[in-house]
Amino acid sequence: MLSPPDAPAGIASGPSEDRQEIAQAAGQYDADDLPSAVGLADAACAETRVPLEYNNDESLDDPNQPSAHTDAGQVAVSDSGTLTATNPDGLRVSINPGGAHNDSQIVDGSLVDTDVAPSTSIVTSATHDGIQSVAVLADSRAPNTIPFPYQLPEGATLEPQQDGSIAVKGPVANEVASQEETERYNNAVQAIVGDATDPSQLSDEHIDALASIPAEAASPVTEMQTVATIPAPWATDANGNPVPTHCEANGSTITQVIETKTDTASPVTANPS
Repeated sequence: MLSPPDAPAGIASGPSEDRQEIAQAAGQYDADDLPSAVGLADAACAETRVPLEYNNDESLDDPNQPSAHTDAGQVAVSDSGTLTATNPDGLRVSINPGGAHNDSQIVDGSLVDTDVAPSTSIVTSATHDGIQSVAVLADSRAPNTIPFPYQLPEGATLEPQQDGSIAVKGPVANEVASQEETERYNNAVQAIVGDATDPSQLSDEHIDALASIPAEAASPVTEMQTVATIPAPWATDANGNPVPTHCEANGSTITQVIETKTDTASPVTANPS
């Protein structure tokens, strides 16, 4: 799940706890039946999808591409299978779940990439708080490492956190007053109000004098801040049991490592982003 740091609260996230639903969807899964992949991804995830639809949205670079409006902003799909999330401030982060070699199509409101790797498909959906990609590993022939290349804002970096999540840090410009300006303003206020702590103690003359104080002059300062968060990954076997997993960041690519064993029940679903 890729989401902004101020993503809407109260939205379910992570793996589903309904093992029965996961097992049922896994039993119905057929690698040649793309809707069954979407159904399995749905069952494995706690998040609720927002369908990608052909909305003829004139605000998009290409209005003819499928898109979705979410609580965290807008998600749109390009011809190349790249999903771009744009938050209300205009910040964009893109991901191509299938990489260079894939067959992408919209299925039941999600983007499904097939032939990403042997026995591997990826279901990517818009959710209320971002973008969610779920790798479906059909059987033991599937690799246990899945790379996800991101297109980050200029100057942004991926920084692993101790809890297994990954912070997307990017340069953010803010208007900041210098210490001298702040002191000047505070001193001017203090000279007018004195020891008064209750606004009702201020006369009209006090209020007019406060309003005449020049505002603090601010200068643009660019700082590296967290602009999005990729929570710790998870993976689930065909019975809904957790599978050990972690993510590694290299440049703008996140690779999820799924620690499957010979007795791991397939298909496995894994969520790196």
